[in-house]
Amino acid sequence: MRTYKKSFAILGGIIFFLGIILAFGLAGIMVWGDLEGSLFTTGIRSDSSLSSLNCPVIITENETSTISVVLKNPADKTLERKMLANITEGYASLVREIHTDLTIPAGGKQKVEWKIKPEDAAFGQRVILFRVYVHPHASHPSLGANCGVVKLGVQGLTGKQIFVASTLLSLSFLAIGAVLIQKSHLPVRSRVCSTANCLYTLAGILIVAGIMSYFGLWALGLVALVVAVLLGGVFIARQITGIR
Repeated sequence: MRTYKKSFAILGGIIFFLGIILAFGLAGIMVWGDLEGSLFTTGIRSDSSLSSLNCPVIITENETSTISVVLKNPADKTLERKMLANITEGYASLVREIHTDLTIPAGGKQKVEWKIKPEDAAFGQRVILFRVYVHPHASHPSLGANCGVVKLGVQGLTGKQIFVASTLLSLSFLAIGAVLIQKSHLPVRSRVCSTANCLYTLAGILIVAGIMSYFGLWALGLVALVVAVLLGGVFIARQITGIR
């Protein structure tokens, strides 16, 4: 019976660990892209952040993707805004500039989109860097936002499909692994249970890192990833030394 329980725990641990690897890879991609994007600047500082920036996480080979922002006009009269977008063209130092003039009706909003392709990726065709700057107008401050889109050398799938599939697989593996570990019902002081608690904590940190990065809080996501790496190191050391 005890062997049967251990089998549940071992199988659950393997599946759970696969979920952690997927979660770490996905969170790492998001943090890396936005970290590189935050360093992409034309020397123009904005007064406020443009929170409506919608930037894909991943782009694949032969895929054309879209970056977009939405500008609102809360005033009771028409608003004129000028916008400048910068996108890398294969190199961080080679940038195309796209100027856009907007006329936003009173109380309305306007969406602006830019097409990106794999060939735009800089740093050895790894990351597409993007920056948008909205010029100040009358009482309206300047707005700005950055992002980075990681290019993967994959064909036949879109970046969105990979992102969604990886997220669902990671969460599924974590959930299934946790259920199997719990089904083992081994004593609380056993090594497997100690390992499970360590894995649960690590999974929670990686999920937080992914959520923070997804919403543009890459600095917090990076901190969470560093904590996850340290915890993972402690976990591996415990397994090697046999410390409970």
